[in-house]
Amino acid sequence: MTLRIEYATLPAYSPSEPSPAYSHRPTRDERSLQQTCRRVFLAPTGTFIRKSGKLKVTLFEQEDGIDVPIYTQNRDISGVIAIEEPHKISKVTLKIEGKLDTRIAVGGSKVTDLMRFSSTLWEKGNGSELSGHLPFSQSLPSTFIHEGSQKCLPPTYCVHEGSAFNFAVKYTLTISLSQGRHSVELLKRSDKIEIPFNYHPRSRPHRPILTDAHFLPTIKSCPEEWHQTSSTIRGGKEVEAYGPIHCD
Repeated sequence: MTLRIEYATLPAYSPSEPSPAYSHRPTRDERSLQQTCRRVFLAPTGTFIRKSGKLKVTLFEQEDGIDVPIYTQNRDISGVIAIEEPHKISKVTLKIEGKLDTRIAVGGSKVTDLMRFSSTLWEKGNGSELSGHLPFSQSLPSTFIHEGSQKCLPPTYCVHEGSAFNFAVKYTLTISLSQGRHSVELLKRSDKIEIPFNYHPRSRPHRPILTDAHFLPTIKSCPEEWHQTSSTIRGGKEVEAYGPIHCD
C-alpha cells in the first residue's frame, strides 16, 4: 500500500505596493474614530504668599487665591524670601520634606520618609551680603528609594477612616532664619515658615480602558488608540480540510 501526500501549491509571490504617505489628518474619504486632544500646559502666572512675623515667602507660578500651592512633575519650587532687618540674620535655610504616614488601629503607626532635602540659601561669612529679598529655586525629584529599589514619588493623598485607618502622603516646604550668637534678642517662632504643598505628578487622570466585547483589545499596548476586532470564518466543505480561519 502506497500513501501519497499531495501538497497545495502556494500562489506566486509579488511584492506589494509601497504604503501611502502617513498623515495624522484624515483625507476626504477618511474619518477619525477616536482622538485624544493633548492639553498644552501653561504655567500659572499668579503667586502664593505666606507671611509670619519678619519673614515673608512668595512662591511663583501659582493660581491666584489658592489655599495650598500645587506642583506637578519636573516643576521647580521657585520664589523669593522677603526679610526684615537682614543684618541680624546669620543663616537662611530651605528644607523640603515628603512623608507617608500610615496609622492602623490594630497594627500601630508607621512613618516613611519619601524625601528629605535641606539647602543653605545664604550664610554669613560667605563673601556676600544678605539683602532684603533673597530669590531661590529648587527642583523636585520624581522618584525615591524604598528598600533598595527606586519608586515613583506618590502624589499628595489623604484618607481618614476614624480611628481605624488613616493614610496620608504629605509634602512641606520650610524656610528658616537663624540669628547670630551676638544677638541679644531671641529668635521667635515667626522667623520660621512651614508651607504644606500638594504634589500632583499628572495634570489629568489616567484614561480608563475602553469597554469591548473581545479580550484581545484589552491587552494591546495602546488599547485607547487602536481598535481590534477578532472573528472566525468557517469555510464550506471544499475547504473543510484547512480548518477555520482566524482574522484579527
